[in-house]
Amino acid sequence: MEPADNCPKCGAPYGKGAGQVCARCGWDGQIGMRKCTKCQAAVVIHERPGYGPMGGLAGLTGFLFWFFFGPLLGGAIASLSGAVCGLLTLITLRYACSGCNQKVEPRHLDADEKDAFRKRRLAYLLGSAGLGVLAVALVAVRIGLFVHRMNSLSSGP
Repeated sequence: MEPADNCPKCGAPYGKGAGQVCARCGWDGQIGMRKCTKCQAAVVIHERPGYGPMGGLAGLTGFLFWFFFGPLLGGAIASLSGAVCGLLTLITLRYACSGCNQKVEPRHLDADEKDAFRKRRLAYLLGSAGLGVLAVALVAVRIGLFVHRMNSLSSGP
């Protein structure tokens, strides 16, 4: 097999009968996307447990806590569970094959893919931190209202 062309991402030679998918990094030059070197499915940023299902479960339990504990304490619990869901997604976020779930080595990713990955991780980090701060603020307000009520009761009429 004679090399017909070189991969625009990693420079490895394509074989003549191999089409335009690089055997080393998985870059498909015909459609301009990365594919799995094992099963040829698309490589995407993969959220292992899935923030959508976890966020939905956190929202449902948050509504139940809000119903039973009130908006401050229930909102704090919902915010905290949302922050935990975001952190779990942040920890498990990676580039992987959409078909066989094989992890892609970071050395095969180009600068744009690494930049998109960093931006996604930063978004999850900021979202989790924001929800954590909201949970702490709601608990602080709840404690402040409780202390104020106790002070007004102890001072008497």
